[in-house]
Amino acid sequence: MLVRRRLFIYYMCLAGNIKLPCRPQWSREHVVPKSVLRDNRIANDPANIIPLPRRLNNARSNYKYIDIDDARTGKPIPIFACGNCHNVSCPGVGYLAKSKEGPRFVPPQAFKRAIAQAALDMAQRHPQHKTTIHTRVLDLDLAAEWSSPSPKLKSWQAG
Repeated sequence: MLVRRRLFIYYMCLAGNIKLPCRPQWSREHVVPKSVLRDNRIANDPANIIPLPRRLNNARSNYKYIDIDDARTGKPIPIFACGNCHNVSCPGVGYLAKSKEGPRFVPPQAFKRAIAQAALDMAQRHPQHKTTIHTRVLDLDLAAEWSSPSPKLKSWQAG
């Protein structure tokens, strides 16, 4: 019970730092899905759980995270954090992209750093799963780029 209370406080603190123009319903996202790890003790590690809008969490399913520049085939489908917001420039917009390897998920800019830090923490805390995290969840080089304090702007972001 104490662990749940601590996690709830953690979620509320983290969610307060993420400013969205809409008010989505929140859920707990396992950055490294339980089905990938096949071990509930590791999957429920607090380093692996972050708050994410429910619609984004459902759309992500267990797809690998990629960057928008890596969505080479087809047009990415926008997934809005809540049903009321349909502004593509909203920081709460994620994208579902199709690639040769299968469906992939591009997280919203506002959540990339938290996702990357969770993936890097899990790879460090559980080295036996580092390869699995790198191949099935998030490329660790991309995670290092997303987790840096001042990420490099992509060509389409620079204006």
